[in-house]
Amino acid sequence: MSTNALDLVIAVVADMSDELDCDALRNASADTRLLDGDDGIDSLSLVCIIVELERVVSDRCGRDVILADEHTIAERHSPYRTVASLAALLQDRLADDCDEARTGCESFADSTILATPLHLDSEQAPQLRN
Repeated sequence: MSTNALDLVIAVVADMSDELDCDALRNASADTRLLDGDDGIDSLSLVCIIVELERVVSDRCGRDVILADEHTIAERHSPYRTVASLAALLQDRLADDCDEARTGCESFADSTILATPLHLDSEQAPQLRN
């Protein structure tokens, strides 16, 4: 798995921790559980993380990626269980896009996509707190 894919997912998850009011995500690592387990998040929070990750990839790489579809959701071993499995899904989707387009693959491998810190404002992230 690309270190950049993992770093990007960790950054998005950690940045979303305040919005989602989930302390377990604040110090996210590859092993951080997203679903299942004691520190897992609810499905709406997972959707928020996926949408934000898709937006960040689009903004930083200029490429659209879809991380939630019928096939992925129905997989026996969910790619949304941990930060690492979500990063692997991201990398696979970007690789699939590259295979189809045969162009633009270098932009994701370039570490400059992580150069801009993530800071969400109220228009970029959903407000989930009551």
